Amino acid sequence: MASHRHTRALVASILFLLFCAPCHAAVLERDWKSSGDGLLTYDTINRREWLDLSQTLLDDRFPGTSAEERVQFVVGQTDPGGMFAGFSVARAGDVTELATSAGINVNDVFDPSNISRTTVLIELLDYTPQPANLTNKLAVGLLDEVEDTPPNPRISSVFYVDDIYQAGLFFTNSPNLQRPYPFGVMLVRTAVPEPRSTAILAVLLAIISAAHHRLLR
Repeated sequence: MASHRHTRALVASILFLLFCAPCHAAVLERDWKSSGDGLLTYDTINRREWLDLSQTLLDDRFPGTSAEERVQFVVGQTDPGGMFAGFSVARAGDVTELATSAGINVNDVFDPSNISRTTVLIELLDYTPQPANLTNKLAVGLLDEVEDTPPNPRISSVFYVDDIYQAGLFFTNSPNLQRPYPFGVMLVRTAVPEPRSTAILAVLLAIISAAHHRLLR
């Protein structure tokens, strides 16, 4: 009986460590192509990696004479062998889940906590360019969605912090964002679990194995 109680206590401790040890920032920086490049934002809750918007800015690095032509080029590069292979263009629901993971209140742009949390997420995703005379912080990314009314413009997600203490996330159509400076494409991919969680699991499995052998003696 005592051995069974010991086993239950051990299992309870392991479950606590599994679920509580990884409890820290829900979005964090990861590397993409090389150590230290910091070009990914990892959502630890939904286990997704987001590519920095600096990598998909629709400027003259991509062929095309319009934003939509450049978007289509980026989309094509998500195919196997492309520069963005493994990624896909995000949808509004994906972006909303990212915002929620970052602790952003998506229902109240006047929530004071949104200012710092949105700023951190914008810094992770990378600012998108804007005129020097504007103080707003923006991370604008085109999505894999269009409006259901003609001319069916493409939808964009906008993380923003403005100078009147509003901050958060909203969605808009691309004609409202026609401007002489580029914005990016929101690319996301399913990611492996956070390395720390994987390491903890391996250690705990070893502990379980050792404890099991000890109880059988």
